[in-house]
Amino acid sequence: MFVKLLFSKLFFIVFIFITTINNVVAATSTWTTTELVSETELHYNDHNSNQMAVSWNGRFVAFQSCASTLVDYDSNGRCDIFLRDTVLNTTDIISKNLLGFPANGDSYAPSISADGRYIAFYSRASDLILIGGNSTYDVYLYDRVMNSIELISLATDNVRGNGTSYGPSVSDDGNLVVFTSAATSLDIEQNDINNREDIYLRNRSAGTTKRISIAGDGTEGDRNSGDAVISGDGKFIAFSSDATTLLPTDTDTYDDVYRYDILNDSLELISVDSNELKNAYRPSIAPSISSNGNLIAFQTTGSLAITDGDTRDDIYVRNVSAGTTVQVSLNENGVNTEGWATNPSISADGSRVAFSSTYDSFTSDKPDATNHEIFVRDLISGTTVMASHAYDSSFPGDGDALLPKLSANGQFIVYYTDRQEINALDVDNLDDVFMYDLLSTTTVKISEPAGQHYTSDVDGVALSSTGRFALVRTDATNVLKGGGSYDDLYLIDRALNTKERLMFGTRGANLNRDIGDAGFAISSDGDKIVFASSATNIDVNDTSTTWDIFYHTRSSGVTKRISVGHDGSEANGDSDSPDISGDGRYVVFTSRASNIVSNGDSYTDIYLYDAVSEETILVSKNANGFSTTGTSSNPKISSAGNYITYQTTKHGVFGYDSGYSHQIALYEVASKQNTLVTLSVGEDPTNSSNYKPSISWNGRYVTYNSDATEEIIGYDNDHSSYDDILLYDRATNQTQLISLDTDNSQIRYAYDSEISDNGQKVVFKGYNAANEEHILVRDLVANTTHYIAEAGNISDHIKPRISASGDIVIYPSKIPQLDSVLAHSTITQAYIAIQTTDSDDDGIPDNIDLDDDNDGMSDEFELANGLNPLDPTDALVDSDNDGLTNLAEYLAGTNPQDNDSDSDGILDGDDLSPLMPLTDNRGIDFNSNGLADLLLRNKSTNQWYLYGIDTDLSLASWGGVGLTTDSNWTVQDIGHLNNDVNADVLVRHD
Repeated sequence: MFVKLLFSKLFFIVFIFITTINNVVAATSTWTTTELVSETELHYNDHNSNQMAVSWNGRFVAFQSCASTLVDYDSNGRCDIFLRDTVLNTTDIISKNLLGFPANGDSYAPSISADGRYIAFYSRASDLILIGGNSTYDVYLYDRVMNSIELISLATDNVRGNGTSYGPSVSDDGNLVVFTSAATSLDIEQNDINNREDIYLRNRSAGTTKRISIAGDGTEGDRNSGDAVISGDGKFIAFSSDATTLLPTDTDTYDDVYRYDILNDSLELISVDSNELKNAYRPSIAPSISSNGNLIAFQTTGSLAITDGDTRDDIYVRNVSAGTTVQVSLNENGVNTEGWATNPSISADGSRVAFSSTYDSFTSDKPDATNHEIFVRDLISGTTVMASHAYDSSFPGDGDALLPKLSANGQFIVYYTDRQEINALDVDNLDDVFMYDLLSTTTVKISEPAGQHYTSDVDGVALSSTGRFALVRTDATNVLKGGGSYDDLYLIDRALNTKERLMFGTRGANLNRDIGDAGFAISSDGDKIVFASSATNIDVNDTSTTWDIFYHTRSSGVTKRISVGHDGSEANGDSDSPDISGDGRYVVFTSRASNIVSNGDSYTDIYLYDAVSEETILVSKNANGFSTTGTSSNPKISSAGNYITYQTTKHGVFGYDSGYSHQIALYEVASKQNTLVTLSVGEDPTNSSNYKPSISWNGRYVTYNSDATEEIIGYDNDHSSYDDILLYDRATNQTQLISLDTDNSQIRYAYDSEISDNGQKVVFKGYNAANEEHILVRDLVANTTHYIAEAGNISDHIKPRISASGDIVIYPSKIPQLDSVLAHSTITQAYIAIQTTDSDDDGIPDNIDLDDDNDGMSDEFELANGLNPLDPTDALVDSDNDGLTNLAEYLAGTNPQDNDSDSDGILDGDDLSPLMPLTDNRGIDFNSNGLADLLLRNKSTNQWYLYGIDTDLSLASWGGVGLTTDSNWTVQDIGHLNNDVNADVLVRHD
């Protein structure tokens, strides 16, 4: 039985589609900042990071830093304590006040518990805890789980220390904290009258504080004690002291290392050799203690082993239970070196010790003897390896690697260095924290900045007419590695997501002088760049430091000086403010030089350079018989290269006597004639000034700043002398005010306008009623104004720029607009804002809306088949007269412009399988019940739908390889629905 499907009668058309047809809505346009142009991957912190501590397995690293670039909310201008989670790659400030903001005083020297929960540090901040701080440094403990801070440097009776406390060390469980203090109020057991720094132990659970740097008989130390560290199990404390009264065996005034037994309340001397003898008159400092307190590493100039024959600092480990002392600072061959070894750090089990040293023969891969490097000695295997590796061993760089901290499990070494060569992205020349993994032999940066933006102001921007290429001028040092002492010009290719520093100097050198802050522009294809510079190393024949105009071709790498005398000599005055036509052929610029043309004068004039003929002509040329006095500036050339606009006080160029203010002139290249744009209502030049013009693609429209609004258009509603933006239409010779707010009221102060090439949109800067500077766009077609962003009082010379189509704007702002810029930053960055249109007002912009008119057909399908993606009514049209509507063709996957999509001689409306020319179209009966079945294909999804017609006229699923079924289809009717001899099927999709 032949079944004809009447797709035109499908009930598939849903309510929303019918509603859309009957209620076509107006398009909604919005502007959104989508891109940080001044973005960088390079790491730049604005201050040093050092003094680290690492958790048992290396996951958490605490460190101190005075940088404001590590987290988004660090604006206190202080040194803070940070915690880096190397698993989640997050960094947080932990020295924060009760409101969660960075503390109001400097914080230093963190110590971390084994699991990373507790971090002890000392701080002068007064807002870390509710009761406030005092005028000296105190020791605090941060609980990462509870997100709380408690004061540690207080006495058992909770009296706060009356002197500086610092240098904390915390036990693995966070209960015990040892620290150094000059306070005299912390010991309640006996008066502290020695006026020296002592070691104290705080037991948090017991609420007690005990002084431990005293002799067994209670005698106070007669000199200072410090460097206190506590064993992980909380049973022992090691510290250094130059006191002569702590033990009878130590009576010299040189530092020695001691171990305090907490349980037995006893002291013993650690800095001795295996015969229990100390090396008199040689200091020992910087102890590091194993988890059980039995093994203690320290630094000394003394010779405590036969391997040590010099008087330089070396690293030793004392095994207390065995009574032995061994030298650790040995090279990879187990031999002592002549270098200095400092700052030991021992693993929990005492099998590994990290230290820093200058000697170049510790390991074969140490680059030289100039810098300190980090080494790890394995006491079990007797091997020594270097941990402070440059990312490129061919360029080890310069700078010391210092203060290693070894994780308790012995796998990770944390250290700091100002060397850039450890990390390929590091460019700041300041101390940064790194972590080396002995197992994987990889290095990661711990003090990684949070911001991804330039560290110095963007001083100027330009945009190609297509919006693909942006130029940015800045002296930021973190854009790309390298750069010179002056501002650089960078080209950003937004399509390829690449950036390059434009190297205009001879043989690729950095320029020896600046590029002008507003003196650059780029052609539509991004190949031609013009700029102003006073550098003398661009052109080998340039012998003066006057500002010149240069024409650079990226494809050839050639840079040519074009502001030269008519006879080939150097220009005898400064040139500036170049602009370029869209095709790169014409360049307009200003110059004070009198020899650019043969009949030049000593005033600043406008010149036009033709890159094809290599000729330069005077644009601001006086009409015959009129004065030559006056200056001209701010030239702009139309993308088509046929018109030039500029501001001038040289009124003779358009046939007026002098005596008027700044006027806007329009120069036609073909006729070489100037006309006056800023005519008053009385057809004379205005008495008030006009500035900074811009011009559309073919020169029809000119926008400019004006103080003369009332003179030109007859009214000025804000009754102020502040600038407005006016639009001149060359075709109608009419001028209108366009600096209007969203309610079409006049904006009080507007300036720095630029019109799109198509003449439809104008971007400008303006102040709202709250006196806030904003970037705005006026849509001249829709008569609407959109606020793009608050700018933050940007310098006048940094104008926003707009693409030819008017839907892309590059703009500067001091106020962060995207998350990639630190929230507290006040550095001028460059951003891209784009206009998106929502034609069907469904909340989905057209650029991501697959069906803008909600007619059931995708935009891609409609565009590919000559339909209108913004017209919902074309879904019900049968464009090819084959019996199927365009919507039905879309659902079936057939061509709405071809009435026989499979070329089998059967119209698509009559074809049961319109995409299967070899199929018997009148006999498909897959379930063999005598009734023809339905086989459909959705071309947009490339899915086949098979539905078997059961004897009860229902649609039944039929299993088949590669086929899809849809239970939402039901048969509505079957029979001779169109009164012919063939049976018809009417189906519905819910």
